[in-house]
Amino acid sequence: MNARIALFCLIGFVPAIALAEPIELRIVPPDVPRHDLCVPQESVAEVQARWASGTWPNGRTHAQIRRDITVLRKEDAAGNLVLIQSIIEGLAVRGSKFAGKRALLAEIEALRAAGALQEIKSRQLVQKLAAQSTGTSAQVTRALARFYQDGLGVAPDPKLADHYLMQAANLGHPDAVLTLAERRVQGSAPIGWKEPVRESVQNAFDALTTPLNAGVCERSARIARAYFSGTLVQKDAELGQVWLRFAADLGDAQAAWKIYEEQRLAEDVEPDTTLRLTYLAQAADAGLPFAQIALGRVYELGALVPQDLPRALEMYQKAAGQGHRAGLIRLALFLETHRAEFRELEGTRLEALVRLAEMETPPAWVSTRLANHKMEAGYAPSTVAGAKALYEEAAALGDREAMTRLAELLLMNPSNAAAFFRAVDLLSEAVALHGSTGAAKKLYDAYMCKAPDSPRLDEAMYWKAQYAAADPALQPVDAGNVAGVAALQSQALYRRNSALESWVSHLKEQHGAPALLAFWDGYTENYGQLLKAQSAYDQFESTDVQWRQDAKAVLAEVNAREGLLTMTALDRALRRGEWDLEALLVKEVNLGSGAALRLLAAARGKRIEETIAPHLERLVKFGDFDALNLAAPLAENPERMLDRAIGIMPCDFKSAMTLHRTAARIGNTARVAAPDHRRSSA
Repeated sequence: MNARIALFCLIGFVPAIALAEPIELRIVPPDVPRHDLCVPQESVAEVQARWASGTWPNGRTHAQIRRDITVLRKEDAAGNLVLIQSIIEGLAVRGSKFAGKRALLAEIEALRAAGALQEIKSRQLVQKLAAQSTGTSAQVTRALARFYQDGLGVAPDPKLADHYLMQAANLGHPDAVLTLAERRVQGSAPIGWKEPVRESVQNAFDALTTPLNAGVCERSARIARAYFSGTLVQKDAELGQVWLRFAADLGDAQAAWKIYEEQRLAEDVEPDTTLRLTYLAQAADAGLPFAQIALGRVYELGALVPQDLPRALEMYQKAAGQGHRAGLIRLALFLETHRAEFRELEGTRLEALVRLAEMETPPAWVSTRLANHKMEAGYAPSTVAGAKALYEEAAALGDREAMTRLAELLLMNPSNAAAFFRAVDLLSEAVALHGSTGAAKKLYDAYMCKAPDSPRLDEAMYWKAQYAAADPALQPVDAGNVAGVAALQSQALYRRNSALESWVSHLKEQHGAPALLAFWDGYTENYGQLLKAQSAYDQFESTDVQWRQDAKAVLAEVNAREGLLTMTALDRALRRGEWDLEALLVKEVNLGSGAALRLLAAARGKRIEETIAPHLERLVKFGDFDALNLAAPLAENPERMLDRAIGIMPCDFKSAMTLHRTAARIGNTARVAAPDHRRSSA
């Protein structure tokens, strides 16, 4: 340690008296026309490509090369560390002004950004930088102040940090000046620093805005932070926003994003939707992935602008294209939510899921979605095994859907006691962790008809009571039952279909205001398409009960997936031939619908067996309970079809009788015992 530093350490630093409050100082940015001063001239990819060959680029100035180092460090310091160190070494050899302490400082900053703090400490790089410092470089002395204050590679030494901080301020480093001025306001400045606060701040602000080069935007953000925080100058968020706009109007994407954030919160600034959207679009156009995601949400939700799903998709794809984790998540979920609108991009959705799965600690639901996709290929043993492995991964991380899906697959092997109890454990965990009433209902089904020794009535009745208590049946309400009306409205707002239907009926009975009825009509249009379809269905004149049930089932399947049909449209198709009903039914049959299979046979006037033949392979892969029972006698392996039907059967008397008839048709009545009427009604 040299004598000057030792003197500072021996004397120590006595805190100065605090000023009463932050100073009143209002300084506005210079009047500069809007232009792209701070827009990067090259992309990160272009900078990386320049240095990828290992050949030193000719004709590039030292300043330009230092900017390349900064770009590589900010983009991915850890990934680019070896390259950055080689550039620093080459530049130090080729330029005497950069050799020595400046090269050493550049390496320390790169190692710090890469998280290689132990290397800084083991190589004693900060001590070497201090030894090389002659007190003539404001940049080096300001950096040393930070290192000794934060304990970066050295033991924290506040006194030595203050020495270097004052040294940097005396050399005119504006950040050092502002830091010392703020500490004077707070009463914690070193005793050796007595510069007037107002003059110091004004001079520092002037220095931050000159020269007017690409660095001015980052320096202007320092002034904006001072006005936002209010610890040095009196808080003035609106003026802080003016400084951010100054930087953004010169092309600074980070400043544009900060304006959006301030406007989104609107805690200290006057909200301005136009301002908010303008600078969000600028940040997104500049390639900031988080801004692209935010703008995508704006277009997806249609809250501030008209909904524009293609534009939202474009934003999410841009963010995902950069490998941004949140961008990939938003892209995958967007394409899942809007699958009907973007069916041709199913491959893009899967690619996003795969890329997420390859990342460190991906979200649990990613494995669930990938397993769901596998199951869309059918129930071949290899497919089921692959899906089970993915569901296991997600279930281990607590994903509710994975727990229930895995349990469903395990229950499809009804003779396997170990699989049954594993499924029960998963469903019980879904109830305990997530309060899933659906899992409680599946536990009732499991004990009632899917255990190797079912029915296990005590356990089944317990779980029936659990899901009934959590999701009680709706009771009729009248206008005088205020609590009942409030409860019904609350459940309708939470989008329970039965509650929506009852609530709209209640409003109509009470002659609700037209505007109120219009609101709920729109609400049910968005969140309960099936309700309106069922209401229309109740008006049908058809007396064929099976046809009515099948039509209702097909309608539910289509609406659950696409939300396209109404029962009135289905009625017109049947009675008037206004559109191709058969094409719709063929599609549903190929997706595994037994109800659609019966309707298709009726529409063609053919027997079920004749109708099944062209679709048998698809029904074997995808068939629901009805389809499996209808197709089992014609399948190559009817026993396996029967086992799958048992695994997914609804636990009611009608389904039990259907299974018994199927077992009889394939000659295996021993596999399914006739149901005991007394036990089933318990």
